[in-house]
Amino acid sequence: MPSDANILKQNAALSQQVAVLKRTAVLAQDRLDNTCKQLQEERARTLLAQQRLTDQCVQFDAARQQLDEARQHHQDVSARVDVELTNQNVLIRALREELSLLRHKLFGSSSEAAPVEQAWLFNEAELHAAPIPDVNEADDVDEAAAPRRYRGRPKIPAHFPRVEVHHELPESERTCPHDGTALVEIGCDTSEQFEYLPATVRVLKHFRHKYACPHCASHVAIAARPAEPIPKSIASAGLLGYVAGAKYVDGLPLYRLAVILSRLGIEINRTTLASWMIAMGELVQPLMDRLWKEVRSGCLLHMDETRVQVLDEPGRAPQTMSFMWVVATGPPDRSTVLFHYAPSRGKAVAIELLDGFSGALMVDGYDGYEG
Repeated sequence: MPSDANILKQNAALSQQVAVLKRTAVLAQDRLDNTCKQLQEERARTLLAQQRLTDQCVQFDAARQQLDEARQHHQDVSARVDVELTNQNVLIRALREELSLLRHKLFGSSSEAAPVEQAWLFNEAELHAAPIPDVNEADDVDEAAAPRRYRGRPKIPAHFPRVEVHHELPESERTCPHDGTALVEIGCDTSEQFEYLPATVRVLKHFRHKYACPHCASHVAIAARPAEPIPKSIASAGLLGYVAGAKYVDGLPLYRLAVILSRLGIEINRTTLASWMIAMGELVQPLMDRLWKEVRSGCLLHMDETRVQVLDEPGRAPQTMSFMWVVATGPPDRSTVLFHYAPSRGKAVAIELLDGFSGALMVDGYDGYEG
């Protein structure tokens, strides 16, 4: 067995080792505490840096949004400026054209003067447009209470044919949203619109049937040709009536009518149209003679003459003035107005037009009507 001295030495050695271990543990704990403290400080700095980064991101997003709004505002302003500049340029060009036209009319020499109204030919709709009334404005006005003023859109006359267009509620919407009961029809809301059907062109293909005797084969009969305004012409009475009405009632020149007919697939030049109108003038000459006879048999005539220019008139310069004589008579609901072209304003023209007239004549102070 070990002696007491050895045991004491061992205990002392163990005590020294324990003391060393305790000091080592204390130093390790201190280092661990310092490390934890450093980690906490580092974490706090990281959180602070993260918060600052978040704030900077928020500020960046706000700045980017402001930049986007500023960019959008700039684009809107630029668009408005572009539109305004375009409108100003259009107005400047229109005013320059109008000024040029007016200068030409005042100081220039022309064989074909244009009326002042044509200066506003392309913006006529903008000058005369009125506000469009509400869809149901004309139908909802109380007849008894409403004053006799502007009544919205005019009523559509009853003599026009009606085409009914029904708009049904979809099957998925024919149930009550509250209790699911199937809906029943209780009436209709009606409204009307004008519809324009564009002109249609058709070709009249004439078949003149022929008959022959089956026995002798010497007698052949064929149906007579129908009466035509212009014999052997490709224009029917309907087409001739359209061209005449468009030119002399609506005031469309022949070159525009040629373009309109071309869009419909009818290729006819202005020379052919002019020939048709001359032939139509010869056809209505008996009617003109009858109208002049009726005018001269009346008790009161209004008469005047106005200057006109005729281009390409044989033997006369384009700047030479001619005259259109106008005679009017009759009540307002059955007035008759006749026009007569003459190359001069001489008294002989008035004598010719008034041959056989014995009533009262209303004229200006021109002495050509005297005597």
